[in-house]
Amino acid sequence: MELGQFAARNMVHRRLQPILNALFAVLGRSPESVFRNLNLCFSLATKGISFVYVAGGSKGKHVLATFRGQGAPEAAWHALRGALAHAFDVAGTRGKIGPPVKVTDNERGVTVRYPVEWP
Repeated sequence: MELGQFAARNMVHRRLQPILNALFAVLGRSPESVFRNLNLCFSLATKGISFVYVAGGSKGKHVLATFRGQGAPEAAWHALRGALAHAFDVAGTRGKIGPPVKVTDNERGVTVRYPVEWP
């Protein structure tokens, strides 16, 4: 998790700042604004991961991340957890990204669910 936080904070934050400023101006400054636009944000830094933010339901708020291709290492899931936690920093609030839970693993990719919560 610390690797993902370090990368988000020190390696890609400057590239994302103009996009985040635009998102916050239109959608308001919140983690939800970031989570709803993860595909845009991550497209500047990485390839092969797609995202869906689910704002509620039986499993509560969560982010689904799909790693394209078979056999995404579990270490990548935990690094991504740290990068997702950066959403709270840029939104100026506190929150929590829960441990990753594997949803599917097939020839198309590995999908992992990250529970999210904030006040």
